[in-house]
Amino acid sequence: MSFFVESISLVFENAILSDGEVMYYWYLEGHVEPVGPMRKVRIEPFPFVVGRSPGLGLSIESSSISRHHAEIIQKDGYLVLKDLNSTNGTFINRKPVKGEVILKQSDILHIANIEFRLSCEPLDQVSEDAATHLDIAGTATNLPAGWIELEALLSGALVSSDFQTIYRSEDESPFAFEILGRGEHPNLPRLPVALFKLAESVGRELALVELLRMDGVMRADASGSPLNFFMNIHPRELDHPDRLMMSLRKVRERFPKPKLILEVHERAITDLEVMKRIRDELRTLRIGMAYDDFGAGQTRLLELSEMPPDYLKFDIALIRNIDSATARREMVELLVRLSRRMKIKTVAEGVSNAQEATTCRDLGFDYLQGYYYGRPAAEPNLPFNP
Repeated sequence: MSFFVESISLVFENAILSDGEVMYYWYLEGHVEPVGPMRKVRIEPFPFVVGRSPGLGLSIESSSISRHHAEIIQKDGYLVLKDLNSTNGTFINRKPVKGEVILKQSDILHIANIEFRLSCEPLDQVSEDAATHLDIAGTATNLPAGWIELEALLSGALVSSDFQTIYRSEDESPFAFEILGRGEHPNLPRLPVALFKLAESVGRELALVELLRMDGVMRADASGSPLNFFMNIHPRELDHPDRLMMSLRKVRERFPKPKLILEVHERAITDLEVMKRIRDELRTLRIGMAYDDFGAGQTRLLELSEMPPDYLKFDIALIRNIDSATARREMVELLVRLSRRMKIKTVAEGVSNAQEATTCRDLGFDYLQGYYYGRPAAEPNLPFNP
């Protein structure tokens, strides 16, 4: 079955019309085997159903595919993709299909973990390929392991948060908590480093950090704690400041009570004008700002002087064994003094023993954080017991 490009001009905008209309066939192109040649399957008849069951428009013998997984239909002159309540999902351009999605030429479809590209050819250039039954033993080579599980984590909000307490240096009383996102999908890592590595490989890091942040603030709000809560961003969020601020506005609208502080990795601060705008908007949302992991890489004193934060968190690399590292201790002391003159509160991260804690207090740090004071916990209410 074929249909006219003219009737779906929004789908295939670059058609060269002849006598007012050009007829095209539409195809799914993919690999029969992970390292095999590309095969092309004509999308016909409609509805064109894809699944594991035999006799469908496209039958795929793969354990990741549901019996009736997805279908492509014609609707109002458009080519439309629908998921059929499959187990592992249907995706268009790496985004999960919810409801009906209009297809366009060169769209990338994933039926579970199996990848296809949508293409079309004029009727007079059609090369026939009768194969409609694919035996795919493995996963498409350009999809990382865990991608389907990551989408399930995002769509099902399968996350939680831990909290690590930050203490006042002067009397070791609790001052704040850092929100630490955790994954809760049974087949994925729980800690964020591995989760973000996977998310970054498929362009889903922004969706992940937004989900983790919202979950953390929700739990902070539910705790009723009057203390401050430090929350993190992903470095790529600074490339999309409008999206970042929209995300933070949603957080604040849902949870107006918690005292929030946004942690920005100091190496990600490359555009001072953008940072100034973010800082101004944060103030309207009653959210403080901290530079995280200060000193972990190329410390940018220019950014510190031009765009001072409310808090400066010194990286664990500067704090580890600081009690016995004379030169480093002197350098840190100068930076702490400079921060105090600029009215920036300082936090020592990664304090692991009493010697480091004593040295950090002597150097003038305002706040202390690390395993010496306690590991992250599921509830933001654990006191310090040295």
